[in-house]
Amino acid sequence: MDTFLLSFIPIFAAMNPFGKIPTFIMLSKGLGKKEKSRVIRDSVITAFLVGIGFIFIGKLVFKILGITTYDFMVAGGILLLVLSINDIIKYIKEIHETDANIGVVPLGIPLITGPAVLATLLMLTDSQGIVSTVVSFIVNISICAFVLIQSEFLTRLIGSKGSLALAKVSNLLLAAIAVMIIRKGIFGIIGR
Repeated sequence: MDTFLLSFIPIFAAMNPFGKIPTFIMLSKGLGKKEKSRVIRDSVITAFLVGIGFIFIGKLVFKILGITTYDFMVAGGILLLVLSINDIIKYIKEIHETDANIGVVPLGIPLITGPAVLATLLMLTDSQGIVSTVVSFIVNISICAFVLIQSEFLTRLIGSKGSLALAKVSNLLLAAIAVMIIRKGIFGIIGR
């Protein structure tokens, strides 16, 4: 149980399923119930396949390219920091107007399974093992799917101001996670 929790909690923090609610609501605005279900299905399947694929072949790809986990942490952390600082509302509106398949990009990747989740999966595979990491990832993906399915109810429950506050706090937490990933990556590179 300890190994599961040590895997589950970091993935949950990196994935931040409740922080996806405002983004999902904005991206799926105007879509019917069937379309929203398709978007959720596409985003969860995409996020799951990328995460599982990364667990099993991520290190091999890094080795071939000469990239270390720490290099990825710095690059992913910087990307995550830039995304969290950007005016996410403007970014979402541009995507909503130009891309009909929002389930794959940006929801599946990078919002559900992005740099923070991928870096976390790699670190946990080393420290907690593949089985614990995969099980924790599957549970977190399931929670994220449930949260997206219930997003309208949860938004009604906390209100539009609560939803906006949640989005802002999520962006702040995302920025903090990004800085933490960058710091760990830099310390890892320096410590080599």
